[in-house]
Amino acid sequence: MTEHPKVVQDPPLRLPFYYGWAIVAVASVSNLGLAPLTPLVFSFFVKPMSEDLGWSLSAMSIAYSIRYLAGGLASPFLGRLVDRHGSRWLGVVAGLIGTGALIGFSAVHDLWVFYLLWGIVGICGIGGGPGAHLLTMVPVAKWFVASRGRAMAVTGGAVALGAAISIPIARWLIDAHGWRTAWFVFALAFFVLTVPLFALFMRRAPEDFGLQPPQPGTASFGSAKATASAPAPEVHWTAGEAMRTRTLWQVLIAFSLIGFSMSGMVIYRTAFWEDVGIEPNLLAFSTALDPFMVVIAGLAFGVFAERIGPQRLGLLAAGGYGLAMLPMIFATDSAAVVLAHNFMLGFFSGPYMATHNTIWPAYFGRRFLGSIQGIAIPFTIFWVAIGGPVYGLFLDAGVNPRIMWTVSLVLCAIAAFLLYTAKRPSPRFRDAGTGRVLRTMGREK
Repeated sequence: MTEHPKVVQDPPLRLPFYYGWAIVAVASVSNLGLAPLTPLVFSFFVKPMSEDLGWSLSAMSIAYSIRYLAGGLASPFLGRLVDRHGSRWLGVVAGLIGTGALIGFSAVHDLWVFYLLWGIVGICGIGGGPGAHLLTMVPVAKWFVASRGRAMAVTGGAVALGAAISIPIARWLIDAHGWRTAWFVFALAFFVLTVPLFALFMRRAPEDFGLQPPQPGTASFGSAKATASAPAPEVHWTAGEAMRTRTLWQVLIAFSLIGFSMSGMVIYRTAFWEDVGIEPNLLAFSTALDPFMVVIAGLAFGVFAERIGPQRLGLLAAGGYGLAMLPMIFATDSAAVVLAHNFMLGFFSGPYMATHNTIWPAYFGRRFLGSIQGIAIPFTIFWVAIGGPVYGLFLDAGVNPRIMWTVSLVLCAIAAFLLYTAKRPSPRFRDAGTGRVLRTMGREK
């Protein structure tokens, strides 16, 4: 893995504040454009497309699994590219391909073509999934040490905000002009919000400009001069070194348990609430709380993350998700029960996002972050992808849904323990003459 290159250029813009916030703006606007490819917005296309094209609902749902799996397989390669070259031109290429895929959705007639388009979307790192995190979240993490929590909260929250904005637009476009026109309009919006901004303003890391990210205790949104201050020592773990630490595997297992249990729950919760007797309009309103709460809580806990650290934040996130299962385990047809569940699920998504965004750079450094996450993503994506089918098998076999929600609670409790006990790995030691790694593991501190 190559080191950061020597300074050969100036930042694209001369700003009165740290250029990292321009990176946040580009990544956030891009994440807004990704909204049509998120599950919440895509779900509004499922029924009209299935009725018009004669595809079953289950056949259409496979398309999203294909996108996730393709993204997971491509992540190790994309992660290395982001570390070496940044996401500037990767984002431009992904934006062009994504625009083409959305236009393809507007003209699709064959199911295999639909699957192919979603697979391409996943491989190219777009669509709100693993690759999109590498192209938008990793650059932000590389530009920040101080204020990293709030910077990544703004960027990540843009996905949920985009979904909240796009849902009524998608509903209106589909009703007024049809789903093909809706896909075409979203394709144009995606192009405008992604390609030119990545090409003009996205850059890899502050070191490319002779800058250092502001450290804790220095200004990060003020004079650009603050960026040139001497940095505090950082330990940068390579992907191979990180994979040999106990900490990485604890974090991976915890995120996998949460992803497995939450994906299994979210797919089947609507049908469960309907069986309990929740009125459809109330169910729709309560479900809409999720993205709005994610935005609000994400921003709040992004700032909070800078104070309490990943361990306690992870305990709060995973434990909160577990608590959100209680209204489902003891569900009645009361409006208060379903509202409590959706409120808690959205609220605790805030600390979960903050944990997921900050724990990797906090524990393993910034330099090889793309490579590390590129290896970690396929592991967690596998468990997210199989959560729905596994839960479905048990429910189809006649297992009481309340038992499955209890399973989710237990898995979240285990994840909370793992995240709380996953401590920062001890710094590695290198031979001063050869640079050879003398120790990559050791006591966590």
